Amino acid sequence: MSPIPGGTDWGRDADVHDGTGGPPLRLMVTKSRDFKGIRANMVSGLESLRQHSVPFERVILANPGKLSETQRAKLRAEAAKYSASIEVIFDRGYFASNLRRDGEWRVRLLGLSGDPITVSRVPWRFAESPTSQVPLVGRDDLIKQISAGEGDVILYGKPGVGKTRVLAELPNVVFVDPGAAENRLADDIRMITPEMVVIDDGGQAGSQVRLLQRLRRQEADWLRFRLVVACWPDETESVREFAPGAEEIELELLERPEIDTIIRSMGVTGIEARREILDQAEGRPGWAVALADLLLRSGWDDLLSGKALLGQVQGYLQRAQLSGDALDILAVVGALRHVDEDEMTNLAKTVGVSRSKAAGILRLSARGGLLDVEQHGGRAEPLRRYSVRPPMLASAVATGHYFLGDVTLGDIDDLLDEWPHRHVDIVVTTCVAAQLGSERAISRIDRLVDGVLTSNLSSESKYRVRESYLPVSADCASRVVADLRKEFQELGQGGKVDGRGLQAMVELAYRAARLHFDREAVRLLLDIAILDIRDVNPNPDHPLRKLEELCKHLPPDTVDTRFLVGSTVQEFLGDDPDESHWRVWGAVVDLVLSPHVRGTIGAPEDAHRFTLIDSLMTPSELQVISDQLWPPIRDRLSSAPLDVAAGRHEVLHEWLRVGGGFDHPMGYDHSEGAIKVADAAGRSMFNDLIAMCGGNAALAARVVDTAFVFALEVPTAIVHEVEENPFLRDVDLHDDWQAAVDLLRADIAVVVAAMQQEPAEEVVGHLTRFRAEARAAGRMWPDRITMACKELADKTDDPEPLVRAALQRGLFPEAAPFVDRLVTLKPPGFETVIRDCLGTKSARIHTLSALLSNPPNRSLLSLAIESLTSCDFDLLDLLVIRGQLSLEVQIQVLQNACDGARGAFAVALAGRTENPAVSIGDQLLEGFLEAVLEIRPEELNGRAGLQLRILFSYLAEAHPEVLTSLLRRRLEEAGPAGSLSAWGYDVWAALEALPRVYKATLLLEFAEPQIRWLLLPCLVGRDADWLGELLDEDIIKPEEALGVRGIRGLVPIDRLATLLVPRGVEPSRIAYMAMFGTSWGEESERYQRLSEQFEEMAASEDRSIAAVGGAGVEIFTRERDGALGRERQRRVRGEL
Repeated sequence: MSPIPGGTDWGRDADVHDGTGGPPLRLMVTKSRDFKGIRANMVSGLESLRQHSVPFERVILANPGKLSETQRAKLRAEAAKYSASIEVIFDRGYFASNLRRDGEWRVRLLGLSGDPITVSRVPWRFAESPTSQVPLVGRDDLIKQISAGEGDVILYGKPGVGKTRVLAELPNVVFVDPGAAENRLADDIRMITPEMVVIDDGGQAGSQVRLLQRLRRQEADWLRFRLVVACWPDETESVREFAPGAEEIELELLERPEIDTIIRSMGVTGIEARREILDQAEGRPGWAVALADLLLRSGWDDLLSGKALLGQVQGYLQRAQLSGDALDILAVVGALRHVDEDEMTNLAKTVGVSRSKAAGILRLSARGGLLDVEQHGGRAEPLRRYSVRPPMLASAVATGHYFLGDVTLGDIDDLLDEWPHRHVDIVVTTCVAAQLGSERAISRIDRLVDGVLTSNLSSESKYRVRESYLPVSADCASRVVADLRKEFQELGQGGKVDGRGLQAMVELAYRAARLHFDREAVRLLLDIAILDIRDVNPNPDHPLRKLEELCKHLPPDTVDTRFLVGSTVQEFLGDDPDESHWRVWGAVVDLVLSPHVRGTIGAPEDAHRFTLIDSLMTPSELQVISDQLWPPIRDRLSSAPLDVAAGRHEVLHEWLRVGGGFDHPMGYDHSEGAIKVADAAGRSMFNDLIAMCGGNAALAARVVDTAFVFALEVPTAIVHEVEENPFLRDVDLHDDWQAAVDLLRADIAVVVAAMQQEPAEEVVGHLTRFRAEARAAGRMWPDRITMACKELADKTDDPEPLVRAALQRGLFPEAAPFVDRLVTLKPPGFETVIRDCLGTKSARIHTLSALLSNPPNRSLLSLAIESLTSCDFDLLDLLVIRGQLSLEVQIQVLQNACDGARGAFAVALAGRTENPAVSIGDQLLEGFLEAVLEIRPEELNGRAGLQLRILFSYLAEAHPEVLTSLLRRRLEEAGPAGSLSAWGYDVWAALEALPRVYKATLLLEFAEPQIRWLLLPCLVGRDADWLGELLDEDIIKPEEALGVRGIRGLVPIDRLATLLVPRGVEPSRIAYMAMFGTSWGEESERYQRLSEQFEEMAASEDRSIAAVGGAGVEIFTRERDGALGRERQRRVRGEL
């Protein structure tokens, strides 16, 4: 370092030469203590250096101020304006720390003694730590608790939970140096007579604690300090031995909102950065601060990969002074992701210790906060499951032990041999190690992954391996996508598929495209979209939804992703695309062209909160879409089917809304630059579509609509073409809409009249084309094609050719008027055509309706009735509601339809009014009651709940023998395994209204426990008196009576108490029955409500009720406390 004398320093105080070859580092020193003065000194110095042509790239700042991370970030940003970077900032913490550590500094700079310091107002490792600059959050009550106490305190908590930071906030406290000499420490304590003495890392400082206790006893007349000893949870027992009687206080993990407050105060504001830190820290503010500090100083990569956490954890492992065996066990558990209690023998064998020693190490590590312990397995005999938390920590520990340091446990292949049933977990760990940069892991990962994937793995295990392997590199992602492509080709040979079976494939392809811009992954998503038959919007795992995420996710790489998707979808379309390819292409190009960036981002600190994103791309990005992405799409649109070309109006409207200043997401305005670009681009796209209107009437209609909405100019010829075409002309609904519809109908009649002399095939061909154009143009109401068919049907005496042509061209259901006319005229041989209609899915429903509501003859009525199935419930229900079925037809359906259709018709009849007796009548009653026995609720399309409830309530009161017979038949058919699904909930609820004699008969007939468990609560309902009779008559046993709180749970708990406690049932078992039923809110809230209810019962004068009440209070208070703990853990981990 070369000091620069005053007068020629030109803004700096010294030059530091580090041998890099560039300009030396410029040191700037100021006496200013506040941020404003420090910043002014730096800016002045940089200005002076620039004015005097002194070269500089890096600077060092030294000052006595106390700078927060936010202030440091502002200084770095200010220096960057001068193309300079701040190498390091030495502030008050640095100087205080060095004065404390270095006796020569104290002698030369302050003229103080150079003897070792034994106590300080600030923790010895705190002064230069970023932790000292952040606010204390979420610990106010704890500070008050410690401060208000009178005795000694043992403060324990997991590593990184912030014990030192909390203690530094206590008033009138001094910290003991870990290496303090005893005699010097005693003298210093006598000199300063502190109120509170803190020994950090108390598990390692037993001699200091004993010294201070002895000193306090010996000089009790004037030394009255309190001792606060901080330690890890596993050290509390040993600390308790040399600090007997101390109050023990646990410092719990902080919840995510509190840690989020801390890291935001440091200047970490990005959503994903905060989420990653919160996930990795998992409730430990000390780790969060360290990770945030590393992020601010070193960037995103080390944080995201886990390297930052690995470095942090290594320091804690050194502090823990764990034995080699303990480190080995942590590494094995981390590599395996978890170890269950029944795997202890194998764990001990791997590490080379006894089983008891391995178990002891696990318990100590769990108490120390290095391992997480959960109950695993069934309630009867749950096993402890040990895991390293958070998951990234598990990977970091295993990576450091197996892949980055000296290998003490042998090779990873040895671990695979010793744990053959855990290969997937070990391979996942190897993948994460490769992500952390381990060359050892990278060199083996392909072989390990191939070996696992070619074995007999479940689909879930394959997904885990691929999920971990894919992020390692672009080559790994390509291999995953290639494997997925092979699986898809085998799957796709069967045609259309339900996309729920492709969720894993879609997610992996999406990740490959998102992380590595993998073109084949995008192509795979496009190919899956062709086969996925599900609706897009309700299914977030649909491939088109994933492509939307790719195109509309937040910057920085939105345009690059759109180029990838846009170019890939063009290749996907090919030279001779079919309808499916065009459909997918049209949906995807809308995503590529959209000017918007939209999505939902979960709040990092609260899993229950979300941020809705609705914004625009930048003006430059909008220009790129217009100039580079639109032209090739425009060129393909010129040859696209009419619906595909016309369907692009929605994305065009997005541009025009923005360009016209009409787009105000969340009430905010877009920038003028974006509006200007969008306006020009939208108008250009609009003009391009105008040029394509020739031969595409639907597109012309869309263009005219767009011009009207956005006040744009359209050639008069195009406007006239649309206005003169009644199948495309829009209807003005603002004035007299009925007159407008009548006029439209009249104009359609004119068009139809001109077609009447043409062959039926040509007429139907015209109508089919008109329908396609109307649909593409969005002319869905009024139904112009049905109007045209009605006009044609009314004017023809021979509708049969029209019906046949409509069947051939797929014009149904719009062609229904042809069938009505055919049924009305009944020409010779028309029965054959009617049978063809009944055999065609799109024509069947209306044909049945026509035949049933207007039977042409008995033969066709019989044909229609024979064609009915239980799946026709909706049609039958509609015809009943409309009153379109004559009494004769109703009788015929009840007598001659198949069993399932008869049952469906009985439900439709009964649900017509609230009183089925009125709607059924005497003439139908006998056939109706017989049909009731054929009801199959599962075949009624899931929409008959109300009618079934009305019907069963009616039967229970008016015809209980029929309801009993029906229930008996259905239960016998379903058997015990299918009894629960034999009826819906509403149906079971109606059984309570049966007379007691019928209910008792059912209970006596069915001895199977599963059926009786289902029947009993439904039959009893609220009738506690009848339940008592059942018990008295020994029809049910007291243990079985508990089941009345099962599926419905209507008998009050206090009534159960009076019935069952005297019969020997334990009160706690009765109280547990309150667990059944629905609830809302958090689990702890439910248990709190139950606890309060049982408190009231506990105060009852009835001894049975009071006994159950007391048991319930005990049970649900315990359950509430457990739920609170689980909920807090979920909040710490960011889980819903």
